[in-house]
Amino acid sequence: MKDIFENITEAKDLADVPINLELKVPDEMPKHVPIGDLYNMQASSLDMTKELLLRSAYIKLGMWGFVSWRWILPFKDWIGNRKCLEIMSGRGWLSYALKLQGVDIIATDDFSWHKEQFQEWNNTMTDIINMDAVESVKKYGADVDIVIVSWPTSDDTTYKALKELYKVNPKALFVFIGEFDSYISASNDFFDHFLEIEDKRFEKAADAYQRWVTYKDSLHLGKYSPIGVY
Repeated sequence: MKDIFENITEAKDLADVPINLELKVPDEMPKHVPIGDLYNMQASSLDMTKELLLRSAYIKLGMWGFVSWRWILPFKDWIGNRKCLEIMSGRGWLSYALKLQGVDIIATDDFSWHKEQFQEWNNTMTDIINMDAVESVKKYGADVDIVIVSWPTSDDTTYKALKELYKVNPKALFVFIGEFDSYISASNDFFDHFLEIEDKRFEKAADAYQRWVTYKDSLHLGKYSPIGVY
């Protein structure tokens, strides 16, 4: 991906650079700060600003959780021919990318929180069924193998969806993408009852996932634990 900030050496000039992004899945995240320390405190403020400006531009396009072929391809390989349900799909980038790779996936969202804030998101990338997360699991959970959520809201909705999946289909897997054990995605009840599962093929996709500077989002595979995780 071409570096649109290639010739910028001072922060005051960043505001003059137009960020025009295509409506297509990129090969990888346009990183300016290498992933190392979670907060990359050794990075220059200029590089951090470049990266955060790009993050804002991609969020405007609907990519709250960054979707790129770098991790989607190994994720698709891990999914195989299993059926998937994505809840809280937003604009639908994740389901869109997976469908392009032949994955059988249903995308749902109730459009409750981004309808006014992000008007562009109403023009979805793929067909999205207007349905909230818990109702989606009630309706489709018994017929799918994997439920996926990316950057969910910080209330108890994700916990309720996880618990409902265990009720309707205890063999199904749950993929969480977001900041794990954090107040900004999902709730304490979710993290207290999300039992992580080790899977080397899944970890290939998780290792390929990229996050923006200052953020800690990652991929996690698990199931509901009735007794909690201690």
